[in-house]
Amino acid sequence: MPAEAPVPAAALEPTEASIPELDADALAAYIDTELNSMIDDGRFILHSDIYSRPIEIEIANAEPKSISIRAYYADVIFGLQSEEITGLIVQLALDWLVSEGQDPYAEWIGVHGHGYFPETGATGQQLLMTWGSSHYDWNIDSIVWKAE
Repeated sequence: MPAEAPVPAAALEPTEASIPELDADALAAYIDTELNSMIDDGRFILHSDIYSRPIEIEIANAEPKSISIRAYYADVIFGLQSEEITGLIVQLALDWLVSEGQDPYAEWIGVHGHGYFPETGATGQQLLMTWGSSHYDWNIDSIVWKAE
């Protein structure tokens, strides 16, 4: 029996043409509804504290293989809270993709969640600060936090 030729690694990578267009508005609406309903119902608990302020969601990038989501917090938050919120935002995006018939693991879709909070700088300038971001790593099928 002849040996099979190895499949080149490039042939295994999904192409953007094989991944359907992303409806960024529908994704933003889904995340916003799910996240803020948890906040409104008092179900959003961060390290023993109930987070009760609305979080504004923005889809910063919506390519077939790369999604970047920004969350704007109404108040200053702590790093562990930001890790939880951005991780949840990434998980909600993954849930939405799966409900739309996509497979982020097999299709190598990158999903990134960044959280920003207001802060006043040393000269009085209004700034947007971040503790870090979460992203989906399809190599290990997990959500990973990166402090910044």
